[in-house]
Amino acid sequence: MVHQIGALLQHAPLVTLTGSGGVGKSRIAAHLGELSDDCRVVDGGDLLATDLTGRRGLLILDNLDRVVGPARAVVLALLGAEPELRILATSRERLNVDGEHVVPVPPLSTSDSVRLFIELATAAGATTAAAADLGTLERLSRNLDGLPLAVKLAAGRARTLPLDQLIARTADRFTLLGELDDTVGLSYELCTGAEQAVWRAASVFTGSFTLEAVEHVAAGTGDVLDAVDGLVNKSVLTMHDGRFHMLGTVRGYGARRLAGEERTRHRDYHRGLLDRAATGWFGPDEVAVMTAVHRELPDITAAVGHSLAIGDHRDARRMVRDLVRTRAPFFSGSLDAVAELLRQVIDASVPTIRDDEDAADLAATMATAGWVAATRGRHRTSGTLLAAAHALLHDRDLPISAPVLFAEAGAEVLLHGTRKPIGQLAAARELFAGPQVAGDRHMTTMMLTIATVLAGESETVAEAGREHLRQAEEAGAPWAVSWARWASAQAALRDGRLDEALALVTRCLREQHVMGDRWGRTWSLEALAVILAARLGTGDDATAGAHRAAWLLGAARARHQQQGVTVAGLGPFARLRDRAHARIVEVIGEDTTVREYAGGAKSTDADAVRVALGEPVSRRASAKANPGGLTNRELDVVTCIAEGMTNPQIAVQLHIAPRTVDTHVLAIGRKLGLPNRVAIAVWAVTRH
Repeated sequence: MVHQIGALLQHAPLVTLTGSGGVGKSRIAAHLGELSDDCRVVDGGDLLATDLTGRRGLLILDNLDRVVGPARAVVLALLGAEPELRILATSRERLNVDGEHVVPVPPLSTSDSVRLFIELATAAGATTAAAADLGTLERLSRNLDGLPLAVKLAAGRARTLPLDQLIARTADRFTLLGELDDTVGLSYELCTGAEQAVWRAASVFTGSFTLEAVEHVAAGTGDVLDAVDGLVNKSVLTMHDGRFHMLGTVRGYGARRLAGEERTRHRDYHRGLLDRAATGWFGPDEVAVMTAVHRELPDITAAVGHSLAIGDHRDARRMVRDLVRTRAPFFSGSLDAVAELLRQVIDASVPTIRDDEDAADLAATMATAGWVAATRGRHRTSGTLLAAAHALLHDRDLPISAPVLFAEAGAEVLLHGTRKPIGQLAAARELFAGPQVAGDRHMTTMMLTIATVLAGESETVAEAGREHLRQAEEAGAPWAVSWARWASAQAALRDGRLDEALALVTRCLREQHVMGDRWGRTWSLEALAVILAARLGTGDDATAGAHRAAWLLGAARARHQQQGVTVAGLGPFARLRDRAHARIVEVIGEDTTVREYAGGAKSTDADAVRVALGEPVSRRASAKANPGGLTNRELDVVTCIAEGMTNPQIAVQLHIAPRTVDTHVLAIGRKLGLPNRVAIAVWAVTRH
């Protein structure tokens, strides 16, 4: 950054370093001053009392936060009088002077933050800092947001607090690091009343947020757009990829001033988002809908928690059911988190049931949780939840609702594959009437198709698959279409139309990979392996086909495990897998099959798809240790870096948190001995 600023000062008369308090603007300016042959530094507090006439060379105006208006006038006068003068200013906000070049100063990277902490803590006498576990130091640095001031203050505390206690106390960083409170407090004081109100409102979000979202939470505080613009100007907010971001330290300062009404409006916003998404996911925009819901999952979780905290259990139940109805947890592979959220809501709700309406609502939520458990092969959990839902309705003599009927029948299809649920699903589909539940009706059609296929009614199998696909195509719903192809492939496999099954699932996998459907991609890898195993001995090279099928079964199994799925619990699919495994072993033997499984299990997502699609990839290399000792996820990150993605873009692509990407990039650089992202990209291209 120093070199970038130095280059700017060669031709720009005014460069302003902006950033939040404590981010290190003055430190960078001082370093540039040391490199200059003719430099004078003036603190913002002394600006108006200092004679600055006749200056040449570099003039550093530091800490202009409290005197931005007067400083603007002084800078204009100086630049007008002395064209050769170069001014470097530091401030939380830009000066808004013609010709000004603004350079935002970002927080330190995790690796730089760790280095600074070790250096300062050791200098302060904390001898254990340099020998500490790197992962612990990285966690501390992330908690401090990479703010040099926070790192400096924490390093001072390291003399008296063990690192684990220091990390725990960063949850209340303003008490732990008093000077940090003063620094962030100055930023708050410099904001207008409207900006302070929006700062507080924005602090309710757990992650990044949109303008629409903060406008809803900050309703009634004036022109929110103007206030947001002011907060961006003052380095309280940053914006990229159409979303606003706050440092945890800045968020924490505002969160201490939050009122209950702001948390309630935050809940209301996400309740509305889920309601619209659950209603509208089945259609042309469904991929965007599911991606948006997944991005909001941390805030949705917080919103559900707020409803529970204020005793609004029915609202909490409605939100978690709608979350499942959006299909986003399946699409993004985040069922673990959603299953836990369902458990919390159900446990909190059971003691609060007062009337039949509450009982019916809780039963629907229990059934939804039972359905989610069934999709993951959790027999016992699913059975317990569905039995509890049924008992709750029976004890109060209440009718079985469409969600409960669907969940019971759907679980039976996935766990056992019997004929029994066909009639139940047909009845549930009739109960899902009206545009508000069009997606639920289509999901019921999908399960009815699968039930028909698994029941083995050959005269209706093909027709069921065609009807399911027709409905999805008429709706213009790309995700639903891909799953209809998957179901049709199962029908073709069941009928022995293996070439057709292979073509359908291959097209389905290609579509799911482009969409980023983690759940669908895993099940298509599994289906493709099963179909390839069924085709062994039908004219292809049986040995090569068996190697490929075994490798893909290993790739699918590893991804199922990552998503918390136990295929052994999904009876009909476990039987298909077992038959495929047995056929593969007949051709290449048990030992070779195990080796191929291991190779597929270690593969990256990109390589798994390439092998599945028949593209040239060395499966042998995948069976060995990954290059550079990288994990599969780290290799995925490397691939994204090589494609030119930023860390936020990688986070969206891989469905992980931005901070997790930062950690992966740091680990990759450390393992490969590479200094930055550019070097990592070069390494990736060279290896490829």
